[in-house]
Amino acid sequence: MLLIFGSTIICPGHFNSSKIALTVSFFIYATAVVGTLIHVKPVLHVTNEGELKPFQNVRGRKKALQSLVDSMKKEGAGYENKVAFIVHGDCIEDAEKLASIIKERFGNDRITISYVGPVIGAHSGPGTLALFFLGEHR
Repeated sequence: MLLIFGSTIICPGHFNSSKIALTVSFFIYATAVVGTLIHVKPVLHVTNEGELKPFQNVRGRKKALQSLVDSMKKEGAGYENKVAFIVHGDCIEDAEKLASIIKERFGNDRITISYVGPVIGAHSGPGTLALFFLGEHR
């Protein structure tokens, strides 16, 4: 599964010293602000162990959508992938655009578009887009 988040996610951490926490949180905040200003979209990947890991960062929504399609081509090689699932967090236009790119590039006849569930949606926020397909690696 690959995810694109429309907004930057900041995960809380545990520190033994409030001085370290203040310094780290400043850098996290600064990184989030700069990333938002230059339209960096983090593309994430769920590992075999179920961990959410950074896959790559791209600039702009269009490149992020293309990144999902490229990963489907690379990771889905050897599979027919006639069925794909797209889930979104209140960005139906992007989900439909992704579906049309997949239909055009791979000839998929069955693409299901749905909403992100409430638990994932509460953590990822609006603008989240995920693509599910059969592939070699998780």
